[in-house]
Amino acid sequence: MKMMYGKISWSPKIRQAKIRQLYQNDALGAVDEILVEEVGLSLLHRCRSIWLVTRREVECPRCGTVFPLSEPGTWKMLPGVQTCPTPGCGWETTAE
Repeated sequence: MKMMYGKISWSPKIRQAKIRQLYQNDALGAVDEILVEEVGLSLLHRCRSIWLVTRREVECPRCGTVFPLSEPGTWKMLPGVQTCPTPGCGWETTAE
């Protein structure tokens, strides 16, 4: 999840052209380390965003604390505003 100005921004999809280039390079026996790192990190961030959404969690864009937006052990979303549990942070969001 990319964090900017206190708002949540989920990681974008990985550009297909970059994945295609990675496979083409592999078929030629070539290694573009910069491309490998870029695609790998993009995949890692995208998977992390999906993992958080699936678990109904959010990462605070101020302090990085991950906390739930659903009731423990259920899929029922918590009503109203939820505040980051880190003392002194104060960042707030809703499940909506």
